[in-house]
Amino acid sequence: MGRFRGLGFLNVPTTAPRGDVVIICGASKRKSSDPNPPPKRLRTGNTRPIITMVLHHDQHRHQVKVLLDTGCSVALINQQTIKKLGIPKERYEKPRVIESFTGEIISGAGQFCTKPIRLQHRRHFSKEVFGISPMEEGIDLFLPFSWIERHPPQ
Repeated sequence: MGRFRGLGFLNVPTTAPRGDVVIICGASKRKSSDPNPPPKRLRTGNTRPIITMVLHHDQHRHQVKVLLDTGCSVALINQQTIKKLGIPKERYEKPRVIESFTGEIISGAGQFCTKPIRLQHRRHFSKEVFGISPMEEGIDLFLPFSWIERHPPQ
């Protein structure tokens, strides 16, 4: 069984017991009913690499917030962003198991994806297929380390 080595402490199997593909990502969805929600932090002190990019869809350009996630193994788009922008989705031929960085299976993820969508960062363009997943509010896309490696800063 293969292994994925992430941030130096992450060491999880890349296949589930049934042989399904497991995709590791930092996606999480906080429950609003949490009796002890974490304190709200101002964005100015946020050290996560969240950048603004442009998604080109149906002759429109949409600014999106993108989290560059070194622990993620697939490009993901927020299911709320899909609805808001009217981006069509397709069902995966074989559903995928998508786990959070803590190993929890993300409910509602791994069933659908997008067709290739044009993504722009400054003057750099790429076409990406995104898995569709619930995500935290304020993040539209997750880009994995493999994307970062293929598209180094200019």
